[in-house]
Amino acid sequence: MKSTTLAIALLWIAFTQVCLRGKAAGADYEPGTPATWLFDTGSSSPGPLNAAGLASKSGWRVVPEDGLAHQFRGDAVFLNDRVIVVLRRRGAGAEVYCQTAAAPKMRAALLPLAASGDEPGVLVNATVLENNLGAVMLTATFRTPGGDTCELRYRLTAGQVIVEAQPGKGVDRLLVRCPARYVVVPDFFGDDMVFGSEDLSRPRLQLPAENFCLGLSDQGSAEVMCVWQSSRQQAVAVRSGPGLREEGQADEERETPGAAAFAGWEIQADKDKSIWVACFDGTGLWHQQVLATKDALGAAALDWKPPFAAKWRADLLRTGGAATSWFFHDPDASKDGPAASETAVAGYPCCFEGGRAIVRLAPELQAAAGRSSLLVYALDRSRETPLATFCPIDILRNTLGVGPCQYILQTEGLATETNPTPDNVMTWVEKQFARNRQKKSADEIRELLDQMVAHVGHAQARIEQYGSFGREVCNLCGEKAPVLRSIGESIERDAAAFSNRTPPPAKLASQLAEQVVVLIGRKNSMSACEKLGAEIRQIGASEDRALARCRMAARWLRQSAAMLAEDDSSQAALAGEVQVRAERMLGTK
Repeated sequence: MKSTTLAIALLWIAFTQVCLRGKAAGADYEPGTPATWLFDTGSSSPGPLNAAGLASKSGWRVVPEDGLAHQFRGDAVFLNDRVIVVLRRRGAGAEVYCQTAAAPKMRAALLPLAASGDEPGVLVNATVLENNLGAVMLTATFRTPGGDTCELRYRLTAGQVIVEAQPGKGVDRLLVRCPARYVVVPDFFGDDMVFGSEDLSRPRLQLPAENFCLGLSDQGSAEVMCVWQSSRQQAVAVRSGPGLREEGQADEERETPGAAAFAGWEIQADKDKSIWVACFDGTGLWHQQVLATKDALGAAALDWKPPFAAKWRADLLRTGGAATSWFFHDPDASKDGPAASETAVAGYPCCFEGGRAIVRLAPELQAAAGRSSLLVYALDRSRETPLATFCPIDILRNTLGVGPCQYILQTEGLATETNPTPDNVMTWVEKQFARNRQKKSADEIRELLDQMVAHVGHAQARIEQYGSFGREVCNLCGEKAPVLRSIGESIERDAAAFSNRTPPPAKLASQLAEQVVVLIGRKNSMSACEKLGAEIRQIGASEDRALARCRMAARWLRQSAAMLAEDDSSQAALAGEVQVRAERMLGTK
């Protein structure tokens, strides 16, 4: 969090320096600054703009700051030092390019879809709503082939990689056209779900995503993340369809080995709710590699090195979108990495050693076929992450305003003003011991520890609810819907693995909290406090993982039931009942 704050501060300093120089009406463009600029190209391009045209800006004119009445003679282009957004006259939506060291690269297109059909419209008007150094916003009006009108606002702010889309009149869904080899639904504490061509048996795949998903493309060089505000908004990954193939798209969408499995995805629009699309660009942002059994059982070195320090995620891919997930452990990294929660649950199957990425998989993790596919990407920043580098969790914080811990607490209805999680509480308690203030803070320590024990108890009760729900699904499905029943079994199994411990997690947390209280009156008790803190944090890490895994499985159950109902009318009634119960479980707080 501190690194994120510092990065924002440095960007703000650069921004204010530009402001001090001023931006008079018709001022010359100042490339390389984080400020936002709006251009009129003077003439309209029949297809996506090429790299040379974007770089030279020949014939372009800067739209004066606060020039809200501007009438575009050509295409509208607005940009900062990271992203270029193009609204072409008669285009189907906004085309988003990353500003790379070599040349701008088109990474996504954001197209509004009307409820009347899947065919995108064409741009008929663009109106400037905001135009200054800090942000540019335009309202784009599109007309569909059927004559319907769609309005979509696009906004870009200084120094960011995020384009905000605000659906307006007539917009039913936002189509994010982005050829992707994989679509990932990240889970911060449990296991990700990762979908590729191997998992596609239908043209449209309903994603178990509540607020975000991540597309991986261009053979490791690009990522596109989508974030939306409401968990009611459904996300669907699509293989092909109207508006998904257009001149200028990346070659990897073609049917070649390693080609994109998805042509894009659709996010359901919700009134007054924004959808954010962030584009990342760089060498080695993600890596996929097949591990043979003989390699994985030993110490397999990946033919990839991390391009920057971060909390790198490793997904061992399974069938049907399932994955087993860890973070890479870096023994040389600072203590803010994932080590505490990871070791508490799964050890270190993935490590950085001497600059190499090493994988050691236990025999039980090997795929039956003897080969396992491993996917690696950066999920969050560490203290050593470069200030100008964005990770998916940065986007989550910058859009929804929460980090991983707050997110899972909010979705499960466990959030409070203090959020007395084991980690939060013990971090504060250990500071009091380190400063020799434990006696003066004795009452506060007791109160926070009581809140922490209550929190563990509430979370345990929630996990037990998931276990009962999984059992209910198994009984309902029986032998009639084996796919849904297997998901119910996994929910019941994951819940039981946490709740059936001896002693129960809440009881163990209470016992350890009492031992911390005993230390308050003792001298030289810091090391003992830290030891107890590690045990308490282990309860929290296991709890987070169990809760996250159960929720992800329930989301996937809901989406699988919906797809089963679409594909098999004889199963529609049963699938519909499962879907209703899953919705109820996910909505219960």
